[in-house]
Amino acid sequence: MREHVVVYREPGRYAGWPANYGIWAWDDRIIVGFTVGHMRAVDQFHPRDTSKPFVAMQATSRDDGRTWETQPTPCADPWLSADEHMPDVLPPPPQRAAQFDAQLRGCPGDVNFTHPDFALMCARTGLTAGARSSFYLSTDRCKSWQGPYRLPMFDQLGIAARTDYVVTGSRECTLMLTATKPDGGEGRVLCARTTDGGASFRFVAWIDETPRATRSCRPPLRFATIIFSRRFAGRPADVIGSTCSNRATAANRGD
Repeated sequence: MREHVVVYREPGRYAGWPANYGIWAWDDRIIVGFTVGHMRAVDQFHPRDTSKPFVAMQATSRDDGRTWETQPTPCADPWLSADEHMPDVLPPPPQRAAQFDAQLRGCPGDVNFTHPDFALMCARTGLTAGARSSFYLSTDRCKSWQGPYRLPMFDQLGIAARTDYVVTGSRECTLMLTATKPDGGEGRVLCARTTDGGASFRFVAWIDETPRATRSCRPPLRFATIIFSRRFAGRPADVIGSTCSNRATAANRGD
């Protein structure tokens, strides 16, 4: 029997976008990320107050999702991946990008992706041209996060990373990332891979190099099966499946 459980609810607050942050599970323990701001019912699509900060949150269940505890995400950036929702709070995008470039470092390359308590979480500063992306690492089941570590731009105008990865070895991990279109708008999906424990990432393939509308990626089932992405061409959004072969060296769109 299906059961509806409330993970987070507070009067006057706006919570959303868990798919951007990630969900991880070990035995009966589940952790999910999301962000929380304030309500302002003037926008029918996202009725949130853009003049107040959003805070990254983490919800934990220790009983297979029946009950939940929430806390701020224990990472370095409290505004994690919510820049577009609070433009009146943060510095202008060019300044935010400059701060990102000056402060972030690359990963030292000592990651064991097959650690039994491993988790990876991606982050971004925006959605369009100028967006920068990074990632955090945990080896204690999300109790703490190391990072952020810089992700490359892959010769794109912007990279808007959401948490979407597949571990294929102790030093190998593949990310599905949303990049900008050639005009700087959101977005099309590419595949990138590290084979040196996170020290570097290389471009592997486009999931859809020339989409007809905006796409953002959602977690794949496994390689040689299907990668799901969303396509926006007005409302509502479509869910698109792409078949992926040769460990993501090529992808075929299925409309």
